[in-house]
Amino acid sequence: MNLSIRTRVSCGRLLKTALCGLSLTVVTGTGTAQEKEARAEYRASVKSYINSLDESFAYRYLDNEVMILDLMSTTREEFWYRRDKKIAIPPGTEGLPFARKEMRDSIRLRMNTIKENLEGMKKSNRVLPGYTDQKALNELHMEYQRLYAMDLGMTKIDAMAIRSRLVKSGTPDDIRRMVQHHLKIALRRYKEESYSAAAAELQDIYETYNTVLNEWDDVLYYIGDSYYRMKDFDNAKTWFDKLVSEMTTSPYVERALYTQITMAYIKEDRSAMQKYYGEYLAKAPERPKDDNRYNRAFYLAGLTFFSTSDYTTGIAALRKVSKESRYYWPARYLVAHCYVGLEQYNEALEEFVHVTKIEPNNPRFTVEDQKRLKDLSLLKASFIKFEQTINGQKFNAVFPYMKKIQRSSEYHDAALLIASWASFKDNDIDTARIFADSLVNLYPASDYLFETKTLLGNIKVLDPTLTDRDRELYAVESYNFVAEATEAKYLADQFIAERDSTRKTLMMLEDAKRVARIKNDSASFMRYDELHRQLSDALENNGYNRIREGKSAGFYQTMSVMASKIRVTEAKLREARESGNKEDEEKFGKQLSNQISDFQQIGAENYLEKNRIDASEGSTDQLAALEIETYFQKHKISRTISEMEARNRQQSVLREKIGREKQLVQNQLFQIDDLMKTARERNNQSAMLKLDFERNKLAGLYYRLSDYEVLLLADAPAESYVDLDTWGDFASYGRNNINFVLNSTKSEQIGDIGKAVAQIDKILETRKRNYELRIAEVEREIELKEREIRDKELQEVRREQQTFFQKEYFLDKSSEKPENDPFDYNDVVPEVIVIDTKPIEAPQEQQQEEGAVDEELPPSETVQGDSTVKSAPADSASSTSAPDTQTKEENATADSTSGGGSNGESALLMDGETTQSLRYMIISRTQAVNDVAEKSHRVSVFIRRDEESTHTKKIFKS
Repeated sequence: MNLSIRTRVSCGRLLKTALCGLSLTVVTGTGTAQEKEARAEYRASVKSYINSLDESFAYRYLDNEVMILDLMSTTREEFWYRRDKKIAIPPGTEGLPFARKEMRDSIRLRMNTIKENLEGMKKSNRVLPGYTDQKALNELHMEYQRLYAMDLGMTKIDAMAIRSRLVKSGTPDDIRRMVQHHLKIALRRYKEESYSAAAAELQDIYETYNTVLNEWDDVLYYIGDSYYRMKDFDNAKTWFDKLVSEMTTSPYVERALYTQITMAYIKEDRSAMQKYYGEYLAKAPERPKDDNRYNRAFYLAGLTFFSTSDYTTGIAALRKVSKESRYYWPARYLVAHCYVGLEQYNEALEEFVHVTKIEPNNPRFTVEDQKRLKDLSLLKASFIKFEQTINGQKFNAVFPYMKKIQRSSEYHDAALLIASWASFKDNDIDTARIFADSLVNLYPASDYLFETKTLLGNIKVLDPTLTDRDRELYAVESYNFVAEATEAKYLADQFIAERDSTRKTLMMLEDAKRVARIKNDSASFMRYDELHRQLSDALENNGYNRIREGKSAGFYQTMSVMASKIRVTEAKLREARESGNKEDEEKFGKQLSNQISDFQQIGAENYLEKNRIDASEGSTDQLAALEIETYFQKHKISRTISEMEARNRQQSVLREKIGREKQLVQNQLFQIDDLMKTARERNNQSAMLKLDFERNKLAGLYYRLSDYEVLLLADAPAESYVDLDTWGDFASYGRNNINFVLNSTKSEQIGDIGKAVAQIDKILETRKRNYELRIAEVEREIELKEREIRDKELQEVRREQQTFFQKEYFLDKSSEKPENDPFDYNDVVPEVIVIDTKPIEAPQEQQQEEGAVDEELPPSETVQGDSTVKSAPADSASSTSAPDTQTKEENATADSTSGGGSNGESALLMDGETTQSLRYMIISRTQAVNDVAEKSHRVSVFIRRDEESTHTKKIFKS
């Protein structure tokens, strides 16, 4: 039987149905009057309660309380309120305390008293505004709600008992009318967007009447749809699957499959999308070509396949969108991007060019959306031409597309940038500078300002019209603008924070591996070791290290495309194994092996190791889970001026707040459930009613928060075109993104710093050797100075000794010295050597010659063999009194000392040459004496130091 809303007739006479089912006596006139009176009384009480709320208090409670009061009123409308105890209380419930007439009367009497007090306070507030006791007013409101919940609980229990009796003993027509009445109430809740109440009512109807009725396709659909709108996708999937599997011919099956496609799109679940999309193709009937819901299913399926890198299946799904649909042009745009993912750039270029031919004033799009989609397609077409054309012809290939992007377009700055890059690649420096300067002047807040400044620095370096100094100044100015930007500093801080966090995690994993090794837990050890290896690879291959390896952005995009192909092939191989198709399994196995081989040959040894690639299914799962993205996707800078990003950020903040509130409410619900369990064990009915009321209030708040969360997440992609904005990024084809520039600049700086450090190390090493040589020289100089000082000290000692010798010697010979000695003996001091170079006058008297000789001969010691002879000076004044023998002996001694001949007379005559040789001999003898004294001094110093060291050792030993 069909229970559709259109064929159901509302029934307001549930009292007669109940009385027939229970075989009770029907009260004809009086019963109807009592029913009307009871309903009128109830409605008046609810209306007076809501009207009695003070305005400052009402708005605080309307969001949570009025909905619950309205739900309570719906429950009361289902059943006729009977004052007669014999009719109101079902058999077997007379003994319950909450079913007693006295208790109900006391509750209602108290409620009437509170209503009268509220009315009085409301009137007094009108006369004297602001003088109402708000605290007392709030207490009265809470008391009224508590009593109202108690009355409702008693009435609801009576209603449940009556309904169970009707289901067991009522006629089919009575049951049908009762179901229709319940469905009417539940669907009214659904239309009012009270999805939590609607889901509870519909599920209760299905569980209650499922044994007596058969056709429940609409009930199952609305239960699942209510859960879907509350974002409870698991419960929604359960009820939709039940509908699709049990009632395959129902018209609600198509709608259920469409909703499941939408859920798969929201969760980006490719396997679920493949399943439900295949069922939708098989079971969905043909629809008009302009049916938006029918075409939207294909669009969402294609968009999901595209976002999960299944480009071939995505193209097939997007091709099914009809041209009359509003999703046709976005679908063709995505088809072009699917061809880009498959590296079929010619087909992609054709699709982008086709989208640029969108007719003006299309009724399915706003003017802004048409312009935006067309400009995006022109920009992407220019990207492809830029990639496909060789240097020297890039600007001519790009210009026909970028010139159509007008200045009013939001992508005009990107068009100027690609024109500047094309000119730069063609070595047209002037044209490149014109476009880059235009972008900087026209769009100072552009997302591509940093890229343009970097390009301007490169242009200035190669500008032939500038001097070397101007090139350096302009280039450094542009580079510093990028390097000193807040975004660049943020990127550096983010890189450092991520690196430090990864290192801390690696340290914790090392500890976990050590503990697992001690516990002999091989499974945990292998898991920790795999995580450690993955994090180590990430730490080695991120940021600066990647750029240092010399890999460009195109390399990472190529690896991303190849990894996507590997994941798709693995999924097909898994499906072939599950279905038992040996031919497809062998085919996709070879294809997967070739793709992995190509992936490694290009240079991905850092991402896939040979020991992880084998024929097992587990390894393919690991390989499928491997995320290989482009460099720009892994290192993004937030674009603060992007409206779409700002909106997404606000929605993310709201979702987080809603999630926190839901968690708090859920915790409170858990606490209430524990308290209700305790009250049920103690049979505390009053506490049960209070807790049940609070639980219903919190549950309503929880589901309302879920509704808000669904509104934030389930935005229609056709209206927002978030996917188009995502692919409108200029960096999607690897064009000199700011991240790449900053990191490459940093890597070059690091390389230069490394070279400079190496050079500085060499310089420091050289300086170190030089300083060591200089230190050695200084030490030698210090040693020489110390030696010179010691020599001077020794000379001073010798000088004092010689002075003392002279004084002592002449003191002994003072009796022989005349009073007026005409000779000076100071010239015989060894340090003062006086050589008389004057010519010697002719001797006039023998006595004067002897006096001259005596004057030139100082008292000294001469060595002859082993004997030492002292020569005393001759006194010329006393020569006449001295005996001749003494004079001859002295002359003979002088002659023997000087080596004279045998002639005695010639020995007495000494010329100037003999005198000079005598002086030198005396000086050499004196120096020998000084050397002996110095050696004796050194020996004494050494002996003294040795004694000191011996004494010190004795002290330490003691």
